[in-house]
Amino acid sequence: MTETKFYIAYGSNLNTFEMSLRCPGATVWGTSLIADYRLLFRGSREVSFLTIEPCENARVPVAVWKVTDEHERRLDLYEGFPD
Repeated sequence: MTETKFYIAYGSNLNTFEMSLRCPGATVWGTSLIADYRLLFRGSREVSFLTIEPCENARVPVAVWKVTDEHERRLDLYEGFPD
């Protein structure tokens, strides 16, 4: 039996079409905002990534996805985790 998990996504993982390619069968459970955080690009000109950091009066839009263990593995590969 496959365990269902909730995955909070921001940035490119808000795109439902892209997520359907990365994680076929994953479904959006809902949306929300993370209060007092902001989106931030980190890295260099050659390699960068999006993260969030505390920031008073800011908000980060997120989607809550229902995913399986397989979806989580696919997302880890896409995100380059654990590197």
